[in-house]
Amino acid sequence: MSQFMQINGQQLPVHEIKGQRVITIHQIAQLHQVNEKNVTTNFANNKRHFVEGKDFFKTVQKAPTKNSLVERERLYFTESGYLMLTKSMKDDLSWALMRELVNCYFKVAAYEQLLDFLPVEFKQMVYYRALGLTQPETAKLLDVSRSQLQIMEGKLETLGYVAPNQNGKRKWVLPSTLPEKKNQTLPAKATLPLSKGRNKTGGEHGKAKNAN
Repeated sequence: MSQFMQINGQQLPVHEIKGQRVITIHQIAQLHQVNEKNVTTNFANNKRHFVEGKDFFKTVQKAPTKNSLVERERLYFTESGYLMLTKSMKDDLSWALMRELVNCYFKVAAYEQLLDFLPVEFKQMVYYRALGLTQPETAKLLDVSRSQLQIMEGKLETLGYVAPNQNGKRKWVLPSTLPEKKNQTLPAKATLPLSKGRNKTGGEHGKAKNAN
């Protein structure tokens, strides 16, 4: 199952190349509510400043046509490439999006490496919050108070974690497969918002260390 994170009320697929989270021009345009052609033109005009493998990755995908398969290039931008593409966007929405994408989408390495050693409730909390659940909704699923949940989030914030959906608004329907209580495992095919190569499935992982 694909992973998704909620960014500004929209679901953004989590995509990684060589261990780095990336984003496409189409997704940038959608989130920033600008014309995709403008973002493409901005990249074309400043391409000499972008370093392939560092600021962006280029892949070749085969797309079907009526009579054959055509190879098409697709660009994926890393955190640095995204910031370079959007540096000219000075509206309030863009400033808010830049902060949210950097903190909640791109910068995950610092705390994701430690999640495997935290109690399962912390993993479930990160999973639910990445889906876009509010604090009250997440607290109810984990069977804890909202103040307890805030303490849990505060501990992860010291590792660089920033919980999405701070304003409590959600623009999509919750999946029907969510567990109702903390003693139930995550959906069988659900994945945590962690990088590839690590254990991402929900449920018990043996005896975990207590978070101090």
